[in-house]
Amino acid sequence: MIWLTYRFAWYLFGDRQTGLLAGLIVSCQPAMLISSPRSIPDILLTFFLVVSAYGFVRLLRESTADWWSIAFAYVGTGLAVETKGFPAVMFACYVFAVLLLFRHAIVLRHWKRHLIGLLFGSGVGLAWFALMYGWHGDVLLTQFLGDQVVERVNRNSWDIASDLPQVILVVALGFLPWWGSMREAFHQWRVSRRGTWIPPSPSFVMLGGWSLLFLLLASCVDRVNVRYQTPIVPLLSVLAAGLLAGLEAERLRFWFVRLGRIASVTLAIASLVAAGIGLATGDMARVGVVCALVICYWAVGFSVLMTRMSWSQLAVGVVLTLLCISPLTYVVSRSVKPQSLEERLLAKIESASPPNRSIAFLTKPAYPSRLRVVSGGELDASWISQDVSTIGGELASDDRDQDVLVLSHKNLALLDLAEFDVELIDNGFDHLRASEILSSVFHGELDEYLDQHRRHLAVAVRREREPRAPIHMATPTGGNLVR
Repeated sequence: MIWLTYRFAWYLFGDRQTGLLAGLIVSCQPAMLISSPRSIPDILLTFFLVVSAYGFVRLLRESTADWWSIAFAYVGTGLAVETKGFPAVMFACYVFAVLLLFRHAIVLRHWKRHLIGLLFGSGVGLAWFALMYGWHGDVLLTQFLGDQVVERVNRNSWDIASDLPQVILVVALGFLPWWGSMREAFHQWRVSRRGTWIPPSPSFVMLGGWSLLFLLLASCVDRVNVRYQTPIVPLLSVLAAGLLAGLEAERLRFWFVRLGRIASVTLAIASLVAAGIGLATGDMARVGVVCALVICYWAVGFSVLMTRMSWSQLAVGVVLTLLCISPLTYVVSRSVKPQSLEERLLAKIESASPPNRSIAFLTKPAYPSRLRVVSGGELDASWISQDVSTIGGELASDDRDQDVLVLSHKNLALLDLAEFDVELIDNGFDHLRASEILSSVFHGELDEYLDQHRRHLAVAVRREREPRAPIHMATPTGGNLVR
């Protein structure tokens, strides 16, 4: 993603230094750091969408339709649809409409190439769904439509209107380190164009509309999530880099020196907090705290010498300093809360049940794979359903024999678990509203409010069946037959 963003900005602005800026900005963006290792569909969706956008920008800027641009545009779109479904379709329809609006003559001239690309991209996008439908049948449609249409889409206009400012704020916070420099660059750009009107190029119309489309789509999702903003991050990084490239080298150096010092001080404070938590909890084995302290002192000393470097060298050093904050935050969070939900679930299952017992989940489909990953492949589990009501509140005959059931709190009340020992695991909160939280705080009822909205996972372990007493029967020879 970093390399692709770098190449995208280099091509769009014709300047390698602008590409360097775009790569640096995207490399320390929180959504990218969070999604890359743990949200595989989201980061792949982003990658293929940016490949597609790069191809369409090439088609908008060139006077012909070369095969490379066709492949990037349409195959990238097909792979994005294959990865995530309808969100990619929305963006694909938008960029194709922009292409027709600004380059309809070229599209008509090379319509055969566009048709081949469109058919090939559609085949790529639909092939996976056809294959999965052949394997899973109607279950695929139920899960897919449930995830992308029924469950995740928010149809309340008031909720959409209230989520939109939150989505904008989350996106803006992701670019927080660059606010000061971008503000100056935007002011300089506005002054240079005062009194003149230069219509934006089709490429910037496409990128601007892409950003607005994302904000609208993200507001229609049932919750605001940092990882959902990944499709917009690389393209916003490209636009931010183009804006910053308008600053003089001395001003860029000034802003990177300031940002480097702020990052170094932040790193120092976070390192001291991590060390203090480690001492308070007696967790002296965390090598990460010591490493973070060393990095901290290096970063502070480095920031003092930064004024002697070129702005590009400063930029690389600053981003490396910013990237040190992420693993340090992880060390601190693990000191405060040493186990994730998956690890607590694994510990509960291992302590409550003997090995080689069958495990099934009545939760989100992702939990069995998480358990498999956290256990290092030692524990395997099957998935039954996310909602017991969809199976009539009754388990199938094969599912009734499971030794361990992991259920959501909602499903817990719908099943007869008389043969199981049930324990609850805290799974965060559900549907918290800011207005209700403030009201409960004002009335001194915050604890009660949080308890009402607390979610749990239930681990139900089947009790060991007691062996029946032996029955002694006399045999014709006078011996005993024990049954």
